[in-house]
Amino acid sequence: MRPSAFFRLALAASLATSICAACSVASDPFPLDAPLTYSEQITDQDALQYAVEAEDRGNFHEAGMWMDRYAKQDGAILDKAYWLKRAEVAERAADLAKAIEVRENLLAFNLQDVHLRLKLADSLQQVGRDLEAIDVLDFDFEDSADQVFASRALVELFVRFDSFGQAAEVAEGLAADYGNRGDEHAAKMWWHRASSLHEQNGDLRATTIAMENALKGVELAEEERLALARLRAFELGAPETVADAVGLLRYHPDAEPRLAGARFLAKESFANDVATFEMALFDPDVRVLRIALTELSKRSERGQVEALLPLLESESAEIRIATLRTLAALGTVEQLPQLCAALVPEDRAQFRAARFALNEVTNMRLSEELDPELEERQKLRELWLAWEPSQLPN
Repeated sequence: MRPSAFFRLALAASLATSICAACSVASDPFPLDAPLTYSEQITDQDALQYAVEAEDRGNFHEAGMWMDRYAKQDGAILDKAYWLKRAEVAERAADLAKAIEVRENLLAFNLQDVHLRLKLADSLQQVGRDLEAIDVLDFDFEDSADQVFASRALVELFVRFDSFGQAAEVAEGLAADYGNRGDEHAAKMWWHRASSLHEQNGDLRATTIAMENALKGVELAEEERLALARLRAFELGAPETVADAVGLLRYHPDAEPRLAGARFLAKESFANDVATFEMALFDPDVRVLRIALTELSKRSERGQVEALLPLLESESAEIRIATLRTLAALGTVEQLPQLCAALVPEDRAQFRAARFALNEVTNMRLSEELDPELEERQKLRELWLAWEPSQLPN
């Protein structure tokens, strides 16, 4: 069996030491300018010998050049030992590009080598090849311990790139893995880490979920438990009390949690409900506003419509019509000018809502036709504009 390159390299190192001790003469530098014929006469053994001598002098760049010269020769044994040594020399020469190339070759010998993958990923990210570094570590290892080791490194790699959301996802995977293996302490640590990373990413909903997982089984003081419940309600849009729902409706930046708060409050009886729903009339989400209008029509008093009137000028036909329906329940003859102004014959749906509000407010019917055509709608508008509250019996 032919000896490996690094068995021969070790032998060459021993010979070089003996020769140097005997003659105290420095080895020749790497013959960059030597004639081609000289280079052609260099044998495998010569190239390895020159590599050893260059390394002894601390010239790792030259040592690497000699090793590359060896690799190009016929019969060179490019086994794992060779590539490990070449990677070491490249690293000590601060030649990251070569170190990356060599470690990629080394992976062919063992795709499951987690330590090699860590070193390769580190070199890749140092030269700005971030996505490749992630791909190197995002690998399915057969050994669960190696998988955990790589995942932990992947978390740190994502953090280096300020990819906090992706780092948090990997951290959650680690927490779940530790939990499945019964290591509750490690699981809680990684849930805490995931929570912190989600917070850095600005995802407070995910922050809350991860924090809840971290605190499972932990005895909390009553004040701490209530604070966590309030945080959960706010971030997950899952109110459990009127206070939770009011907080969501007033302060949450996202529409869905505010809608959840409004829906919760619509089922409850609570203090200051009219003021709360009047505040909701300023919500930019039409679904929240519709709920507020519906609840005000049931909870408020007739004549308490100051907060409603500006909505008749909304650009949204849906909001204008919903407001007219609420005015039908709460309006008085004082709102006749606004209701008559809403009688737009060309807008059939709005005309119907305004006419219904006028009928309810005045208890008068100027026409028995339920859904008149355009010409009749125009006539009805003129009749309402000419109508005076003094014509009311009371």
